[in-house]
Amino acid sequence: MRVRLTALPIEGNDKSGAIKAVFATIPREDQLELIAMLQPKAVRLPWLEPSDAAKVVGILDDLDPAARDPVENRLLPPWMHRTRRQTERDDAIRAAAPLYAEHRTGRAIAQAIATERPRR
Repeated sequence: MRVRLTALPIEGNDKSGAIKAVFATIPREDQLELIAMLQPKAVRLPWLEPSDAAKVVGILDDLDPAARDPVENRLLPPWMHRTRRQTERDDAIRAAAPLYAEHRTGRAIAQAIATERPRR
């Protein structure tokens, strides 16, 4: 791909006109090749797409928690992993709520659970 122009039409400091002039002199097939080469590459995510991840979530419930965590960390998008963990946490709190019948409000139950829960 060789282009030969005698003078580039640069007016002021605007180089876009020169680029357009040079581009117009390139053969059509080379223009298409250049455009394809300059297109950004598709980014491959390190995790599954949400539709595929939803299928994996159904299988994860059958796995042992020790085996589930590495698979979940590797395959699920971060937001889906976080949502699953928060849902598990919320379900555990709801299941524990009857154990704290002496407390009248959700805030009081949460404080009682927080004081008894060991820190990680």
